[in-house]
Amino acid sequence: MYKQIINYNIDIERLKTETVLLFENKDLFSDTFKTQLGLTYANEKSKNKYLDAVGSLDWDYENWDGEGNPPPRKDKVKEKDFVNIVPDLKGTYLYELLQDLQNKFNIGRTRLLLMEPKTCLTWHQDSTYRLHIPIITNDRCMMVWDNKTVHMPQGTLYWVDTTQPHTAFNGSFEKRIHLVTTVENKQ
Repeated sequence: MYKQIINYNIDIERLKTETVLLFENKDLFSDTFKTQLGLTYANEKSKNKYLDAVGSLDWDYENWDGEGNPPPRKDKVKEKDFVNIVPDLKGTYLYELLQDLQNKFNIGRTRLLLMEPKTCLTWHQDSTYRLHIPIITNDRCMMVWDNKTVHMPQGTLYWVDTTQPHTAFNGSFEKRIHLVTTVENKQ
């Protein structure tokens, strides 16, 4: 269900520093969506490129007031359409890393996903495989497939088969942050 990608170097300290700074900048988030930050976007007209890749591809989070369901997205996009890296990231290690992942793995929609302490995702499956880079984590943060529980240590690249039913939980008192990107290739 998952596999560590050997011989892929990540400067975890630089990545962690830049990620923490992004999450501290509250102007990048909508009032209703505070646990995801898009790093790639598909919609050139999007006012906040950081919001284009968050949540479900069916909903328009940029124009959501937080009441009821978000409005439907007008542009029908696929995971692989998110090829543009948010321009504000130019000159950062994160930008370099995303360019390298694009060149080596043909990635699509890419986000930073924050999981608050003592939380769990629903049991679900995604339409594509994912690459995960745990940036901030600890041994009480796990992913589960087929009733097998796995901790992925920080600073390592993993290919994950999220097309299979799975969940993730943070059973700690600290935040967990992963960089997660879609990838079409089966490893």
